[in-house]
Amino acid sequence: MSKFVERFTLLLQSKNMNTQSLKKEVGISTTQSGRYLSGYYEPSLKNALKICDYFGCSLDYLMGLDTEINRNKQTQAPSVDKFLNRYNSLLKENNTNHHRVAKELKFNRNNLIYWQQHKTFPSLTILANLAQHLHTSIEYLIGRSDNTN
Repeated sequence: MSKFVERFTLLLQSKNMNTQSLKKEVGISTTQSGRYLSGYYEPSLKNALKICDYFGCSLDYLMGLDTEINRNKQTQAPSVDKFLNRYNSLLKENNTNHHRVAKELKFNRNNLIYWQQHKTFPSLTILANLAQHLHTSIEYLIGRSDNTN
């Protein structure tokens, strides 16, 4: 069971919720949330943020990078431009480059070009791996927080 599935399940249990009640409260369909719970699909960043905002947790908690469930409310919206700037800065701080990180984390090195051209975020798994590899939080990496940890 992935950390996401484990944490998502715990969050639902903490409020005695099922996928139907999640649909009413958060707007994520029962089919989607069922697929998330089975580990069949990973939520989009948008849906993951809906889950985090509803349950008052960070993406880092939801993805298993943080043990604290209650984090300060994030007031900043995620920003692809901020992500790209912070990602590049963190590469420099960690004395590495995108190609090396892509090779070490086993994802396509051309993803950076895709993120830049299409103004999109990486998947949640890649974001979690990048944050862990670059010694920061997902919340910082996507621009939702100015706290690096």
